[in-house]
Amino acid sequence: MFNNKIFFTFIFIIISPNIFASNLEEWNKWYNANKTTLAGEMSCKITDQIIIKVKEGKPKRYSHYTNQPKIGDKLSLIYQTVGEKIKFQLKHDSAEYFDTSFFAQKGEIKSKIASFYNNSSRTLKYYLGRLTIRQDSLSFQKYNIVGGYSLELKRYYKSDWGGIFIGTYVGEPHVITLDCRNITDKIDEIIERYKTYPGKVKFKKNS
Repeated sequence: MFNNKIFFTFIFIIISPNIFASNLEEWNKWYNANKTTLAGEMSCKITDQIIIKVKEGKPKRYSHYTNQPKIGDKLSLIYQTVGEKIKFQLKHDSAEYFDTSFFAQKGEIKSKIASFYNNSSRTLKYYLGRLTIRQDSLSFQKYNIVGGYSLELKRYYKSDWGGIFIGTYVGEPHVITLDCRNITDKIDEIIERYKTYPGKVKFKKNS
């Protein structure tokens, strides 16, 4: 679950004199109604896996890294949200593909979609993380100057999802196809929660 940082942040927001009162009131009302944790999980079977390397101009292709997940192994896709943040993970006992957090975005939340960013201000030119959750699809991207990864999933029947993970690490493409099953499904609840998200608390600029 989340650590205490978010709660310390919340306390700071309450006592800060530089916050717009109207925005704070709206944010507090929404937060108090949505401060419980929503946690969901999928079990995803690796149906195929390709790792490509180039050595002295010649391609080499592998089906897995040594002592890491192989075709037929299962990965855990875990998401948990409280307040305005969501934590998103894809992992195995022997490997972690990503573990990152995002903030919800006002204006991106519609009737059937919830979007999250961890560089919404675009202040870091060479860094972007984005997560979009729909009732029947899930899209995740995270990139920086040394590489990145993405995950695209689509629901094809009730609790059954199929998709593809693509990672690039120091010039080595890593592709995994997945067949996933919901263990705990919180997709609809997350979308419903963030339909009313008022946006991040706004601070007054010091004069």
